[in-house]
Amino acid sequence: MKFICYILLFTSSVALAQMPTKAVLLNKADKTPMPYAWVKIDNGAEVQLTDSLGRFGFKVADTIKQVQLEIADIGCHTTILYKLTGDKVERVLVEKQAIIIPTINIAGLTAPKVVEKAIAEIPNNYATKSYFTNSFFRQYHKENGKFVRLIEVQGINMFQLEMPRKQVKCKDAMAIVQMRRGYDYEVNRLPHLDHFFDLLIENSIYHPVGTVLNPRALSFFKFKFDTTAHSPSDYVVLYESKDYNQESLSSGKITIDKTTYAIKKIVNSNEKNTNGDYRSVLSETYGTDFVSGSSVTEYQQIGDKWYLKSMLREYTNKIYYRISGITSSNITECFEWYADSTVSDRVSAEYADKFVSDVNLYNCKYTYNPQAWQKEFPPFVYFTHEEVYKSMSRKEHIEEQFIKAGQ
Repeated sequence: MKFICYILLFTSSVALAQMPTKAVLLNKADKTPMPYAWVKIDNGAEVQLTDSLGRFGFKVADTIKQVQLEIADIGCHTTILYKLTGDKVERVLVEKQAIIIPTINIAGLTAPKVVEKAIAEIPNNYATKSYFTNSFFRQYHKENGKFVRLIEVQGINMFQLEMPRKQVKCKDAMAIVQMRRGYDYEVNRLPHLDHFFDLLIENSIYHPVGTVLNPRALSFFKFKFDTTAHSPSDYVVLYESKDYNQESLSSGKITIDKTTYAIKKIVNSNEKNTNGDYRSVLSETYGTDFVSGSSVTEYQQIGDKWYLKSMLREYTNKIYYRISGITSSNITECFEWYADSTVSDRVSAEYADKFVSDVNLYNCKYTYNPQAWQKEFPPFVYFTHEEVYKSMSRKEHIEEQFIKAGQ
């Protein structure tokens, strides 16, 4: 953060004609401007800020021939007597010296405090009343170079919200409007749980436990500002996990609005924790070992509240034979969820009784309607549409699979 620069202009107290004077503050060593310094006139006039070229202006009595300037900037605190030249623009040259400015105190929030404040503002910034939104969900897995388990759903999401003890709680539910699914599965044929709701529960605004937004676990993370970010309206905070007792170590960045402290975006990366053995058992035959993962969660402002806009997540696990320890397969699982920009507290009677919070998309029946899939949907994020469809059509065309899988 740039130190504040005060230029104190001491002039005669006699009420004389005031002449407007333009000036520029320059580093004497290389004649470069000293931008964004504060300038305060000694007579109590409003403080002004020099511009990006170090320019400022002041008024001084026309009989004054020199002024005393006290100047403070990064690496500089000095007092000089400046003789007015009468030029169109006064060139004030300053030699920089490394010195602390004890009389200037700039109050500001630290990165941990910004995150803490953003968490505290969640009930004010985000919806606290239940709502519905149209959504689109896609998942697909890549096993040893081949794609499997493609599912796409056009749905309606219901966020059932309540606020016990001033903390927003959410129960997620969904009604399926249209669906299609391939039936190519992994070679290991292991059962899968409900990936869809596993994804939604990672919405850390409403499900903070186990995430960087858990107010009771902030001490498990290091926070610092991203000094490379060019976003004047936002805080961009980098974070890194300090908890070495987990399967993976997380890091990432949080984008927070400077005015409202609304969390706009969370980017997360998970790397394997090599400080211990966190492999887990899948079956009598197989075990799993986490490799890496990442996610991006974004929120959108609609009216005066913020809502979940999208959740993108991928992670890679290694499946191995428990007896030999030999790797059976490497599987990357990809999930993409989007909400549209319309929210409502009502839903069509056609879907009122179709909301579920534990649907298993691998097993539910549906009727494939090709016409309902003619409109444009969000593109594949982690792999391309072409490579996924080509891989999954190697035995039977994907359209045929869409038809048969729902029966």
